[in-house]
Amino acid sequence: MGSPGFDRAAIRVVFLDVDDTLLDFDACAEQAMEQARGELGVGPIDFPAFLRINLALWKQLERGELTKQQLFHERWSRVFEALGVEGDGPLFEAHFRRALTQAAVPMPGAAALTAYLAGRYTLCAASNAPHMQQVRRLAQAGLLQDLKRVFTSESCGAPKPSAAFFDACFTALAPLRPEQTVMIGDSATADVAGAAAYGMHTIWFDRCRAGGTAGAEHAVQSLEEILSLL
Repeated sequence: MGSPGFDRAAIRVVFLDVDDTLLDFDACAEQAMEQARGELGVGPIDFPAFLRINLALWKQLERGELTKQQLFHERWSRVFEALGVEGDGPLFEAHFRRALTQAAVPMPGAAALTAYLAGRYTLCAASNAPHMQQVRRLAQAGLLQDLKRVFTSESCGAPKPSAAFFDACFTALAPLRPEQTVMIGDSATADVAGAAAYGMHTIWFDRCRAGGTAGAEHAVQSLEEILSLL
């Protein structure tokens, strides 16, 4: 199984993205948004609009156009402005992020996948989200026990897809070569392009069933499909 150059017998470490790969970010974020609304008495918010604005901001972060602190400071202010909702954006962000830390909805097949991979490889999470937020959410979802390390942009000092992010990962896991690793994630830019540029093998989780490969060696539309690749 696998394409030329993708020899699973040579793989030592598997990296997994967290949001929209292991954890259902949309479900978690909607829960957190509704909790923050209730706590602050904010009116109805169009959740798909939040998702669009949030995705655009994270793409800016990946391109180095803003910092994570700027993203967190501006995110809900932009949502409120776009929707004409009355509210204090930074205050809502604080309540939202606190609620998000408690939200942990696994993606279908996530537990079976991490259990399978942890029995065969060193399994690590790789995420751009806040470190302790991800650690707590993975623990609540019952997935942390299968992970050897949780790497985040906060702990690495740089975000995916930068080479500096992967430099930090490989330093922590030395001696390790990029060709001995696989990166699995839903982002064509942060996960696939970043890892491929570093020399790692890649699997794109096409959770939206868009089709194509996004430049990855393999594309899957369910986490279960990964079991036959690794």
